[in-house]
Parts: sequence; C-alpha cells; structure tokens
Amino acid sequence: MKRRTYLTALMLAAIGSHAAGQTLSVQPIEAETNQQAELVVTAESMTAMTALQFNLSLPEGVTLDETAITKGAAASGHTLEVRPLTNGDRLFVLYHKENTPLANGELLRLPVTVGSEAGTFEGKLYTVRTATADAVSHKAAEANFSVTVKETMPEHIYIETDQTAQFPTDWQGWNGATGFTSTNFAPTVTTNDGRTVQVCEKFDGSSAAEGTVFTRTLTGLTNGIYRIELYGAASSTKGRDTAISSDMTADNEGDETAVYLYAKTACGTVSRYIPVHWATSFSEVATAVLDGVEVTDGTVEIGMVSEKKYTNWHVVQIKGVTALVDAEELHANTLARAEAALSDAAHAAVTGEERTALSQAISTNTTVAEQTAEAYKAAISALDNATATFTAAQADYEKLAAAKSLVQGRSYPFAAEAKKAAAEAALTEETPTNAAACAVAAEALLTKFRQYAESSALLEGVDGSEDVTATYVKNPKADEGIDAAVWQTVLGEGSGGSIGIRSDEPWTDGSGGAVHSYFDGGNWGATAWNVTFRQDITLPAGRYLLTAVGRSAQDVAMTLFVVNGESEQGEEMAHIGATGGLFGRGWEQTSADFELAESATVSIGVRGETHAQYNWMSFSDFRLVQFPAHMTTGIGGLDAVTSPKANGKYLENGRVVIYHDGKKFSPTGIQLK
Repeated sequence: MKRRTYLTALMLAAIGSHAAGQTLSVQPIEAETNQQAELVVTAESMTAMTALQFNLSLPEGVTLDETAITKGAAASGHTLEVRPLTNGDRLFVLYHKENTPLANGELLRLPVTVGSEAGTFEGKLYTVRTATADAVSHKAAEANFSVTVKETMPEHIYIETDQTAQFPTDWQGWNGATGFTSTNFAPTVTTNDGRTVQVCEKFDGSSAAEGTVFTRTLTGLTNGIYRIELYGAASSTKGRDTAISSDMTADNEGDETAVYLYAKTACGTVSRYIPVHWATSFSEVATAVLDGVEVTDGTVEIGMVSEKKYTNWHVVQIKGVTALVDAEELHANTLARAEAALSDAAHAAVTGEERTALSQAISTNTTVAEQTAEAYKAAISALDNATATFTAAQADYEKLAAAKSLVQGRSYPFAAEAKKAAAEAALTEETPTNAAACAVAAEALLTKFRQYAESSALLEGVDGSEDVTATYVKNPKADEGIDAAVWQTVLGEGSGGSIGIRSDEPWTDGSGGAVHSYFDGGNWGATAWNVTFRQDITLPAGRYLLTAVGRSAQDVAMTLFVVNGESEQGEEMAHIGATGGLFGRGWEQTSADFELAESATVSIGVRGETHAQYNWMSFSDFRLVQFPAHMTTGIGGLDAVTSPKANGKYLENGRVVIYHDGKKFSPTGIQLK
C-alpha cells in the first residue's frame, strides 16, 4: 500500500479600497494511495464579511466528492453552493440570507480521494471575493498551492515462529512460587510445543495477596516483536473473612477482577486481566494472550499482579512464546545465507543435484511478488530447505572424496585378479550426481578395497598357497578370549602394562561385518611403556605371509613381528588413532612376508612402545598363509641382504619389500618410492 502525504499551503490576502485583510488557508493532510482525506479550509479576519466566493483548482490526481462537503462552525447558518466551471474547476459561494457575518475558524471540509502517483502537483484558489452586509465587495489575489505526494515503506508483514520449546516450565524459575504437590488441586496444562506440565503454585493461607505475586525473566530472545501467552488462575478460598462472595469474571475491558498477567520490557508493559474464583479448587485456568511485546535488549519479565486483597491462591505457567519476525528482513537474511553457502569454497565438493537445486531456489525466490505472509513463508522455506540440503550434502561428497584419497595408490600384489579389477574399477568411477549416491559409492569403494586387501592376505591370487592359520597359530582371534598358555605378555625394562579384550570399537571387514572382539591394552596412565604380545609357533621351511588387523594412538610405535632366533622382521602397524583407515575407526591390515630356510620355532605377535601418557593399542585376527614351494625367494633367512629383482621379495636395509610389475610395495600393500 503506497502512502501519499499532501502538504497543501494556501493563503488568500484580500486587497482593495476597503480591504480588511481576510485570509483563507488549507491545512496539510496525509493519505494513502487511492484513499480518502479531507481538505480543511479555515478563515481569518472575517469580521463583518457576510459572503464569500472563490474558485478552486485541485492538483492532478485529486478528486472532490461534492456530495459530502461539510460546513464548519465559521460558516454555520450560511448557504453553500458549488458550481462546475468550464475548465474543470469549481466555484464555491457562501452567503447568508439574513446577512449574518462569517466567523473565524473552520470554514469547510472538502472530502477528496488522492491519486496513485508520487510527485509534487500544482493547484490554486483564485478569484476570491468577500462582501459585507452593505454589499461592499473585496477582492483578493490568486493563491497558488502545491500537493506533495511522498512514498512510504509498505506496512510490515510478520511471520510467526513458535519459540516455546526453548523456555523452561520448572516452577523453581518463578519468583514467588511455592511449588505444586499432588495433594493440591491445580491442574496440568499443555504448552504450545506439546509439553504437558504442571502449573506453578503459590498459596498464601489466610493472607490475601496484593502486588506482584509471580515474576520470571526470560532471556536470550532475539530483539523484535513477540506474542507471549500465559496460563493463570486466582482464587479466594471459602471461609476467609476477606473472601469474595462469588466468582468475578473479567469484562471486555479487563478491569473488573484486579488480577492480571503481564509481560514487561524496556519498551513498556502488556497485560490482561483474568477471572477470579471463590473456590477451594480451580475450575479453569485462564489464558492471557499478550500481543505486541517489543523486546530491545533480549529480555522480558513475565508474571502476575493482584491489585487488591481478593485472592490467596494463585497459579501461573508459560503457554507459548511466538516471535513475530519481519518477513522482508527474514527473507533477505535467508537469501543471503543461501547465496553465501552456494559461493563458499568450503562446499565446493558438492557438485551435483543439490548445487543445481540451491541455485534454482535462489533464482526463483530472490524476490517475492505477492506481498503476503504466506508468500514470504513459501519463499523462505524453499531457500531454507535448499540450503540445508546443500550443506548437508557436503559430508557425503567429502566421504567419497576421502575414500578415494585413502585407497589411491594402494596395491595388494597377492589378491585375486577379479577383486583387484573390481577395486580399481570402483576407484575410477565418476562422482555420482547426488549425496545419497556418493555415500553409497564411498561405502562400495571401501568394501571393494577391503576385499582386495583381504584377498591378498589370503594369497588368493597365488595358485597353490595354503591358509595354515588353524594348523600353526593358536588363539588367533580375540573372539576366543586370551589363552594364557599360548600368548605371553612381555614387558620392556621398567614398563608396566597388560593386554585385555574389548569389542566396543571394532573394524568393518570386507563382508560388512562390524562385530569383532580385539586384543587391547598398553599402560594407559603411564608416561611410557613397552608391551609385547607374542606366541611361539614351529613352522616347516618355506615362505609365509603373516597378517593382523590393528590400530593404535598416534604416539605408539606398533609393530607386527616375526622373530627367528636372533633375527627379527617387523612391519609397522597403523597408528592413526580411532578414526580413518581402510577398515574404519583407525583400523588397517598389516602383513609381514618372511621365509624360513629350514624348520624353526619362531615368535609372532605385536609390540607397542610409547613415551607419552594416555596411549593405547588394539589388534586381532592373526592369519598365516604359506606360499607354494616354487615361490620361495632364496633369501634363506630374515637377516639376509640381496639386491632387488623384478617380481620377488627382498630385504632392503633390513625391511622386506615386494617387487611386482616393476613397482615396489610393502607387505601391507602400500606402494613405496
């Protein structure tokens, strides 16, 4: 709705041989577009003037309703005639048959309808004449006037948002509350957010209350306009000397009962009276709706006041708090958040449907054509939903990117060719077009690489290999508990510590299984420790691959080892904490490739060492697989040193490396430089 402000300045000065200085003026008016207003013509220095005549030219866009013109006190008893002129103006004549003089003051009220265009428009009141009872005529000069039309902002459109849930209903928060017990008779009530709560009670016995009964301050409100709804009831118990004799119900003005609920801010107080009862229980709990509560400092005080000593039993509770948010401002802020999210480099990973949808939502809802609360709500909701979907999608897109980064460059040389091909195909697939598909793709990629790694640990790609875990390794899984006759916990010099079993943070294997027990320990509270978990096994000559899953705190050096007499071969195990890793929660698979030139008893196990407090290590599922006889390397011992050759296993600076297709890998499957 456009508002027009009309400032009409009109001054008539009478001149002539008998000029008496008569003047007319038109007071300024304000009106909205296409709305009605009144031009008020007032007179001064009209002593002895019995008749008046003037022509009126209205500004462009302003129309006069001649049928509704009214005379003021200054023209009381005078006859008014209005005649059209050929040029579209009007002639006004005021006279009195008994020659009664005009008075000073309000002369005429001219009802007009304003136009719809803004600007400054010219009009005039001209050919002004007055006359006395003896027919002496006076003439005044023409007087130009202007009408200034000014635009104003549209009226505020508010959107209601229920904020009741963030406010507590505990009775202890009310100053004056004595609590409520099941022996009393005050009822429960329901808040706007669906909570069923007891009212807060104050019982004064034989003393009637006067003044503030309850108070409570709500804090943390966003500045703005609110509707606050309060439950309340007040009763005068029967038998008291000062008791009222019957119920008192507030009238339309709300001034009968003298008990009211209120909301007070720095801008003022809004209050509503509630009924007062003469009873020993409450037949009803009234609701006071306090509209237009303006908050400027984030706080509002609510409560109940008794203006007279009528009542001694009172209850109160919060029913609802509703913010009335300026729709245009909320829309602008929501649009800004959507645009910021779309351009934020932090969300660059979101490349699919969610980005397209947010871009379209911004384009569609940049402006709101229909200026209504519902139209604003729809636009704001569309922007909010698209923004939330877009930002939430980031996690799944990044999950896929992280999974690709995690497995990039991994190669497991002893895996079945089909599992290798499936893993590599999953890695090279294009990024899906939506977040849900990205999450599925990420999990599928990890699953295929887990299967790829597990296949290599089982030598599935090596014909003639044999899983000999059950033959030589006892108690290989923590699911079976700890066989103390098999496993030895050996502490380094000066170290304490132990190994137990946990199952609360297991890994996820290639089949999707995530229910596993595992060996876990170290010496949590110590500032340093060295703990070894080992068992002795006797193996015939041959080449073997020992594998285990494990993880540890970052400051733990954890090793999967094989000891043959004075010779030890070890492979570093994962120590990245409790997140990440191919098998999740920090878990990785580690393999040690070793060879025995002749039958021997070797020790296998895991060692952890740290020099920092609050560290730990976890491991399980030892697996031992024997290569076929033709795949021995001829190293002849774990401490032998040879030069690297293609497609074989060799010791390099005391560390086993595997050459396959011209590339160098650790026994774990990580490509080496």
